Amino acid sequence: MKMRLNKFLAQSGLGSRRKCDELIQAGAIRVNDEVVTTPGISVDPETDQIYYHGETLNVSRHKIYIALNKPVGYLSTVQDDFGRKTVIDLIGLNERIFPVGRLDLNSEGLLLLTNDGEFCYRLTHPKFCINKVYRVYLSRPFDESDRRRMERGLKLDSGLSAPCTIKYVGSQRHVCDVMIHEGKKRQVRNMFKSLGYEVTRLIRLKFGNLELSDLKQGQWRYLTNIEINELKQLTQALDIE
Repeated sequence: MKMRLNKFLAQSGLGSRRKCDELIQAGAIRVNDEVVTTPGISVDPETDQIYYHGETLNVSRHKIYIALNKPVGYLSTVQDDFGRKTVIDLIGLNERIFPVGRLDLNSEGLLLLTNDGEFCYRLTHPKFCINKVYRVYLSRPFDESDRRRMERGLKLDSGLSAPCTIKYVGSQRHVCDVMIHEGKKRQVRNMFKSLGYEVTRLIRLKFGNLELSDLKQGQWRYLTNIEINELKQLTQALDIE
């Protein structure tokens, strides 16, 4: 049965559909005897041979779902051209897995990794509105009027941010928990920066229904079947191809 090439690549464990589109456009994918550079074509996994840098790809049958407490100093990517440390270095599995979304180099906390491209697609596609909670430490107290402005949405270089929910942690207002469903690059930091605040520490505490809990920095664990099913159920109301 035919499927879109980027969906096949994601299901083979190469990364999210967006990442797979980038690989296609970069000329890294060959279908049969032809290098394909146009995203959106369809392939038949039963009859077509699909290659990534000469390696034959197949849909990953054994699905892996991991929760990691990412420390500062690790890139949320599979590999880095400059040899910097990535979150894959912390896992140490002989399996092809990739991060679900990202946490920037200086951020820490809950990060999911998988080889299930459809799972990644649904958890990161903005139309599914999966909430994430971040604990944010600021260099000065967060003003109440700025909190209300941020909750309504702010004009950023990347566009208007969606409404969010903010709760203070403690009485000094240097720390707050921010719940957003968008996943734009450095979004939480950029929201505070636009109002003149410096984020000194940022920790993701929650992704959908999954919480960081007592997982120590640098440690990881497999998700339970209950956790996997609950995450999948969050996106069942919509079916986006």
